[in-house]
Amino acid sequence: MMHGRPLAVRLAALLAVVVVVVLVVAGVVVNQAASRSLDETLTEHDRQRLGLAVTFVDEALRRGIDEHGLAMLLQRVAAESGGSARVRAADGAIIAQHGGPLRGRQTETLTTGLSAAAGGGTLEITVPTVRGGFLSAFNFALVLTGLVTVGGLLIAATVLASRLTRPLRAVAHAAQRLGNGDLSTRASGGPDAESRELASAFNAMATRLEQSEALRRRAASDLAHD
Repeated sequence: MMHGRPLAVRLAALLAVVVVVVLVVAGVVVNQAASRSLDETLTEHDRQRLGLAVTFVDEALRRGIDEHGLAMLLQRVAAESGGSARVRAADGAIIAQHGGPLRGRQTETLTTGLSAAAGGGTLEITVPTVRGGFLSAFNFALVLTGLVTVGGLLIAATVLASRLTRPLRAVAHAAQRLGNGDLSTRASGGPDAESRELASAFNAMATRLEQSEALRRRAASDLAHD
């Protein structure tokens, strides 16, 4: 009767832990790299466009542009950025905006402060980004890869453990037959040196037991004849 966890389970668990650790580390590294703020990933051209937008809005507010003119200016900013734009007052209230939420798309908002002469508010530009979709697809692929890999490791570990333990099971069965009185039983080792040494030691013990039993029977027979 087998006690404890089978070797296949322990081997698969060990390999699975290694794979999971590697995948988790890879996932953390990629997610952190992709989760940098959009401001860190802006190209120089994008920075120039953003700077011009802030300059135009700031100057327009300092000149006292009316609500309609500010809305038209934000419409231009939103069109060039491919998203939406809004101006907030210093207390957070929206003064003017153009464009609404981009449904079904991942977005990120760039916030830049305006000068005190322009009211001290902020200009917010919300732009679409593919980062969120990429992370979702990457994380899904990572989980799927982990599940498939762990399943493959379990199968491989089962096959490998079966090959490794087959000689040991043969010795165990031979020992059971020996214990049941079959002194002629012998074990054959596997292809590895360890199992051959184990089988050789078992066979030597079985031979000594068989010889001892033969001597005992001979002595008993001699005593009976006497």
